[in-house]
Amino acid sequence: VVGTDFSPAADAALAVARDVAHGVLPITCLHVVPTPPAHMRWNDVVAAATDAAVRAARQRLGVAPPGAPADPAFACDVRTGDAAEVLIEAAAGQGALIVVGLGSDEPARRPGTTAYRVISGSDAPVLAVPAVPPATTPAGAPA
Repeated sequence: VVGTDFSPAADAALAVARDVAHGVLPITCLHVVPTPPAHMRWNDVVAAATDAAVRAARQRLGVAPPGAPADPAFACDVRTGDAAEVLIEAAAGQGALIVVGLGSDEPARRPGTTAYRVISGSDAPVLAVPAVPPATTPAGAPA
């Protein structure tokens, strides 16, 4: 189970998951749209914004419409809720590995809030992948 927020760290996590799976093990790529708490008078506004974010994320991930043939080795889904809780729940009881990107570009590679909560709250093993730093050209080398 790979979490994505479309960041470079999430892209790195997906690349590592594909390497680990070797095209043999199934991968589920999940994007989670948060559902913010709001006063009930804002329920319609929050629901409309959440629905729009889900549609946009599905389009970005290329999620097949219901009924379309799917690749059994690679699936993408968009869910709503708390990202850490959704990732943990998706892996629960599956014998799955959760792969998350570390959201920091710092040398210490500290996990972001979601990655930290997944690492500390999951019974499944978690592989935390640092973002790949952008390629740099050494000083004096031709670009």
